[in-house]
Amino acid sequence: MRIHSPSPVSLPTAPWLVGEEGFRLLVDVIEDYAVYLLDAEGHVLTWNIGAQNWRVRKDGTRFWANVVITALRDEEGQLAGFVKITRDLSERRRHEEALRQSEEKFRPLVDSVRDHAMIMLDPQGRIESWNSGAVAITGYAAGEVLGRHFSLFHTPQDVAAGNPQRELALALSQRRVDDEGWRLRKDGSMFWGGISFRDVALRSAEAARPLMEARQHHLTLDVPDDAVELVGDDARLVQLLQNLLSNAAKYTDSGGDIRLQVRVEDGDVVSVVSDNGCGIAPEALERIFDLFAQEEGAGAAAESGLGIGLTLCRNVAEMHGGMLLAKSAGVGRGSRFTLRLPITPLPAAAGEEAGVAAIPRMLLDLNMPEVNGHAVLRRLRELPMQRRPYVAAMTGYGHVGDRARTLAAGFDAHLIKPVDVEQLREMLAHAGQGGA
Repeated sequence: MRIHSPSPVSLPTAPWLVGEEGFRLLVDVIEDYAVYLLDAEGHVLTWNIGAQNWRVRKDGTRFWANVVITALRDEEGQLAGFVKITRDLSERRRHEEALRQSEEKFRPLVDSVRDHAMIMLDPQGRIESWNSGAVAITGYAAGEVLGRHFSLFHTPQDVAAGNPQRELALALSQRRVDDEGWRLRKDGSMFWGGISFRDVALRSAEAARPLMEARQHHLTLDVPDDAVELVGDDARLVQLLQNLLSNAAKYTDSGGDIRLQVRVEDGDVVSVVSDNGCGIAPEALERIFDLFAQEEGAGAAAESGLGIGLTLCRNVAEMHGGMLLAKSAGVGRGSRFTLRLPITPLPAAAGEEAGVAAIPRMLLDLNMPEVNGHAVLRRLRELPMQRRPYVAAMTGYGHVGDRARTLAAGFDAHLIKPVDVEQLREMLAHAGQGGA
C-alpha cells in the first residue's frame, strides 16, 4: 500500500498579513479584550483598542475582569516577557449579583411559609433547599435531608413501583407534574399530600377553554383568592370539572354564557357550573347520571358519545365524600351542576390499610345495549386516574376461552352471571389489597 502526499499548494499571501505587522493588525481590531505585551519586569510594551475603549481606566469606576497572563520565552528558553489578556465581564457580574440579591430576598419569603413544604431538587432528585414548612410537615431538619434523594418521603410501595423516578421524568418532559398521595414523616407516621382546589378549578377552566373559544362562548370564573386546600385526587377532580365545563360548552349555542363559581360553605368547597344552553327536562335530572344515559334535545344529537361522562363525574365526587347534583328550569332554559366536597380529610376506607389510597373497583357487564363492555373498558383505561381501577367483567359465558379473552382485554377478573355474593365479596377484598 502506498500513500501519496499531494504537492503543497502555495496560497497567495499579502506581505502585510505575516510577521509582526500582521499580528499587530489582528490585535488592534479586538475591542472586547485588552491584549497587550509586558516585559519581564511587568512593564506594558503594547496596547490595543479593547483597552482604549474601557472608560474604567479614566474615571476610576470598578470593572470585573477575567485575566490570563502567559509567559513568553525566546528560542533559548529565556523569559522575554508576558502576554496579558484581560476581558471586561462587568455585565455578567452585574447579572450574577442581581440574581444573588434576588435569591437573598426570596429566601426569607420561602422560609416564612409554614403550611407548604417548598423544596428545591437537583436534576437527579437530591434535595438542595429546605424551608420551615418542610420542617413542620415532615419533622426533618435541613441538615438531615440536604443532599438526600426526595424518595425519602415516599412509601416503600411507591419507591418499589418507581413513582419518584416517574415524577421526575414527567416533570422533565411536561415541565410540571401534580401528584398527591401518602408521604412519610421522620417519625414514621404518614400524611396525605393535599391539593389546592383553586388550582384545580383554574386548570379545569384552562383545559376546557379551547372548546369554548371555538364556539365563541363567554366564560366567567369566580374563584377564591385563597388556595382552598382539601384532601383529594387533583387529577380526577380536574377531570370532573373539565367534563362539566365541556358539557356546558357542547350543549350551549354559539355565543352563550358559561360560569364556574367556587366558594367555601359550611366546611365544604362548593363548585357550580352553570350555562344558558339547551337545559334538561325535569324527569331527566337524575337519569342523566345513569351509565350510558343520553338525553335527546337541542344540540344533543350532534354531541353523541358513550354516555359515561356524568356517571364518572358523580363517582369521583362520591369517592371524595361529596355529591354532584343537576338542576334545570327545563328544556331550553340552561342547566346548573353543583359539586360539593368536604374540606376535612376523609377516614381510611374500612378494611383497607392506613396509608394506602383506595383502589376504584368496578363491575362491568359485557352485554349492554348499544355499547359493549370492552369498548367501555378501553375508554376507562384512557382516562387519567391516580390509581388504576380494578374492573371485573360480568358475563353469562364461563368457558376457559371466555375467561382468557376478558383477561387479555384488560379486565382484572371474570365473573359469571348470576354473580355469587360470596365470590363478589372475595373479589372486592382481593381488589382492595391491590391484587389483580
